[in-house]
Amino acid sequence: MAVHTGTTLPTVSDKPRSEQAAAAARWALTVLAGQLGGGQALSLAVVHPLGFLCFPLHRGLDLGICVHVWIDGLPDVEVVTSPIHAHSWDLHSYVLFGQVGNELVSAVPAKYSDASHQVYEIDSAQGTDRIAATNSYVQCTRRSTHYASTGEEYTLSSGAFHSTAVSIADPSATVMIAHTIPGARDRSLGPPQPPGRKACWHVRRRLADPSLTRRVAETVVVLSSPVS
Repeated sequence: MAVHTGTTLPTVSDKPRSEQAAAAARWALTVLAGQLGGGQALSLAVVHPLGFLCFPLHRGLDLGICVHVWIDGLPDVEVVTSPIHAHSWDLHSYVLFGQVGNELVSAVPAKYSDASHQVYEIDSAQGTDRIAATNSYVQCTRRSTHYASTGEEYTLSSGAFHSTAVSIADPSATVMIAHTIPGARDRSLGPPQPPGRKACWHVRRRLADPSLTRRVAETVVVLSSPVS
């Protein structure tokens, strides 16, 4: 998967955390507009298993920057566990356009007989997600839902279970910064399996075709408001 390294680290990571999301948004829009205007081939976007399109613009040991887009016309995906997940990294996101909601979930340890969900760990390597059941069961309740609109920012701490609330009919896009937390694991919540049964899936992340990649990139550049 191609990523842009350019001047990302000195222009984004050297800034205080409170200024990084806006700096990353300005940089990401410049990268996409430059590729579109220069007639060069765009790095292909990734069809994320949770149903959005991801432009992975930078991948580093401590920092990642992506553009996430929810828009009509994306390929169908099958969520093998559930949309509820927890990142292994701290997330700071700037909304380029539209509205993005995050439904926060409380996951309390429970016995299998009382559990609403089981905890699954996700290992990602070379474009494939390995999703494997753990021995942990939880009872889930929705805590709250927070929305962020164009020009607003939101944060999610590593380990916080949540799901994303968006309307595909109303396009939305964010620039997301991920700060790596050493030793943390990506997790999702799924249906409880009987103790001793080790459910496991391997999900291959698909690249979007060039025409879809270009169409969505053009939409992002056109619909995004100037970042102050």
